[in-house]
Amino acid sequence: GATGSDPYAATELRASFVDPEAGTMVEARRFLGRTFRVTRERPSLEWQLTSEQAEHLGYMVIKATAQQDSATTIEAWFTPQIPVFGGPASYGGLPGMILVLSVNDGQIQYQATEVLLGELEEGLITPPDEGDEISQEEFERIVKERLEEMARMRRPPGGDGRR
Repeated sequence: GATGSDPYAATELRASFVDPEAGTMVEARRFLGRTFRVTRERPSLEWQLTSEQAEHLGYMVIKATAQQDSATTIEAWFTPQIPVFGGPASYGGLPGMILVLSVNDGQIQYQATEVLLGELEEGLITPPDEGDEISQEEFERIVKERLEEMARMRRPPGGDGRR
């Protein structure tokens, strides 16, 4: 949930840019009305390829799964017909473009609605520039502190919130 160990769950992702060569990503994230620009390492996953196949948007897709952490299971359907190691948000690293992705049995879902192939215009995809530039550590500290502060404010006066 929003108060769990992942501070990113309590924020709204506004824009994301992945630099596969550098292994980093830049995200513009909103939290309590303020936008932050956070650079962090791109999470790497150990994908398990399966023999399951399906079709999506006319492409043959193959199912792959990964465990991001003890509480997060990822299911991706990728196509080797588009030999790009990318996908939605920070997900990628498979031998083809991810067209469908589900986190924790559909809690979060991504699905390609169209595929346009061709040369990419130089400068078309750039890192977000909105928000205050901040380190990953500083961002996580701010979110954690504000969430703890909000939790304290919700407790009844004169008690620790327990019965």
